[in-house]
Amino acid sequence: TDGGTLTSAEIFGSGFEGPDHIPVDFGVLTGPEASAGVTGPITVESSGSNPALSDAEIVFTPVGNSPISVQADDQGQFDLDLPSGSLPGHVDIIKSYSNASGEITALDALQVLRIAVGLGPTWGPAAPENLIAADITQDGTVNALDALAILQIAVGLPTAHEPEWVYLDQTADLSSITPTNVDYQTGAAVTAMDGVFSVDMTSILLGNLEAV
Repeated sequence: TDGGTLTSAEIFGSGFEGPDHIPVDFGVLTGPEASAGVTGPITVESSGSNPALSDAEIVFTPVGNSPISVQADDQGQFDLDLPSGSLPGHVDIIKSYSNASGEITALDALQVLRIAVGLGPTWGPAAPENLIAADITQDGTVNALDALAILQIAVGLPTAHEPEWVYLDQTADLSSITPTNVDYQTGAAVTAMDGVFSVDMTSILLGNLEAV
């Protein structure tokens, strides 16, 4: 009240030798069953199993035609039933996330908050893939709202920004991505030959910086 500094005795009294906090136990977080994803480089094969795509929706849009969508099975296998011959188009993948997998934690929220205030993650400079994962609100910038959404997910609270997996062309140029310019295109251009195609992609779980 006199405008002076606080002493350690005034802060801690006689019961603490240093800072402390009330123990918090969120228990075991549960959620709907979810298939696991794979973070990082993957190869999408239309003629085989794809562990990274288990239960995902595969969308192939032929040039000049409407999208064709199918659901992959739990092994990531899918059949678009494409016609014979050469068919250029664009493939995109839609895959949701459940907090039952526990891949997004409060540490991810901390890393996002560090980036939002101009610091790097605790491991060093953020790579473009880290910044993509950090922008869970997908508004093009890494800010405190992203950290809040990730923390809500980590502790099992409802959030307006549900996490999801995004899949990018592995050859995409991400060098222009910064914390204030998180701009990228999902999916990849492919050419199916007699209904078969293979493409290298990068999978990123929005909200999960620690694994990128």
